[in-house]
Amino acid sequence: MSKITTLITFIFLFAINIYAQEPIVIKEGFGTTYMQDGELLTQQDLKFILSESHEAISEYNKSMVHNVIGSVFAGAGGFCVGYPIGTMLGGGDPNWGMAGIGAGLMCVAIPFSIAAKNKLTNAVNIYNDMLNEENSISINFGPTENGIGLCLRF
Repeated sequence: MSKITTLITFIFLFAINIYAQEPIVIKEGFGTTYMQDGELLTQQDLKFILSESHEAISEYNKSMVHNVIGSVFAGAGGFCVGYPIGTMLGGGDPNWGMAGIGAGLMCVAIPFSIAAKNKLTNAVNIYNDMLNEENSISINFGPTENGIGLCLRF
C-alpha cells in the first residue's frame, strides 16, 4: 500500500510541474520585446497567451487600439513633414505650414504610443499576477501537526 501512495505522490508532484507556466518577461532596449521561457514572442503569440485571462486580453486589445491611432497620426505627420522637405530638395517651393501641421500630428501620436506601451505592459503584468495566484501551491516535507510528513498548501 505504501508503494502505491509513494507512486501517487510522485505523479502528483510531477503533474504540478508539467502544468506550471512561465511568466512573460519584458525586455526593454531600443524597443520592447516580450519573452517567455527564453523564446521571443510575436504579437500573435502574445495575444494567444494573454487570452487565458479576460482582464489581460481586454487590456491588450485597448493597447492595440491606441497603437493603431498613434500609428495613423504618426504616419500622416511623417507625410506632412516629408513632402515639403522633398519639395525643397527637388528645387520647388515648399509649404512649411504643411510641415508644421505634420510636426503637430507627430506630437499628437506620442501620447497614444506611450499609452499603447503602458497598456501592453499592464496586460503582461496582469497575466503574470494571475500565474502567481494559480501557482501558489507549496509542498513541504517536515514537521506537521501529527508528526513528520508531507504538507501540501494551496
